Amino acid sequence: MALYLRKGDRKAAETLAEHQASAYVPVQVNQSALALITGKTTEPSFSVSRDSVLTLAEFALLSNASLAQLKAGKTPFVAEAALQTFIQKEDNASYADDLQYLSALLAYYHGNKLQGLDLLSARAMADTAASGDRWRKPLAAFLNREVSLEQEAPKNWTGDGSGELLRNPLNVKVLQRFTAEANRRNQPQQAYNALFNALRYREDSPEIVQLYIIQCLDMGLTNYAADKLRVLQENNPAAYGQFLPTYQQKLALIEKRRNDFQ
Repeated sequence: MALYLRKGDRKAAETLAEHQASAYVPVQVNQSALALITGKTTEPSFSVSRDSVLTLAEFALLSNASLAQLKAGKTPFVAEAALQTFIQKEDNASYADDLQYLSALLAYYHGNKLQGLDLLSARAMADTAASGDRWRKPLAAFLNREVSLEQEAPKNWTGDGSGELLRNPLNVKVLQRFTAEANRRNQPQQAYNALFNALRYREDSPEIVQLYIIQCLDMGLTNYAADKLRVLQENNPAAYGQFLPTYQQKLALIEKRRNDFQ
């Protein structure tokens, strides 16, 4: 199979992969690599214990098969908990960086984007040398992708919207709906947390900054609101000018209520 791939004969490699069922890990590595190229899925018989030391072939199988399943929109066969166990085992140190990168990809593409971004961000901040580009570049690519998708309407809203928020934590439309519904349920802290987390990566978004400021004002967190108002003024003077009357009106109402209670 590998020989066919090296020769560029993908059709022959695919035919062999379809008819060569095997529990032999190197064969499954080739099958999973082919699945990654073709976009097809593979179901490897990966039975290594979470406490085991990974061989090179087992690591390649775990990585290739997980990425192939992600590419096909399927649930990766390796769980996050298993990945963390492999990462923390000292004898797997030679694969630790690659396993962490895989963990970030699985989190980002499989329903917990903030976790994936946080993993990449932590490694990028810790590695300021040129080698840190392996973390900075995908982080920048993911954030650029989020910017391009920030105005898309929610597609799979169910229940309180927490699932949609996990999948799209930096999406303006999702944040607008989630915070509005959380506030109606009298759960303003949930709304605040969603906006606070979004601003860790999207302080450049005037819409998200404004949502955060309004949420802070509604919760009486006037100092936090003032801090982000200054950020809005610095980053986007035009948006600041348009938003300032709304801010001043809300602030005046807060001051009036405080005076009424005195």
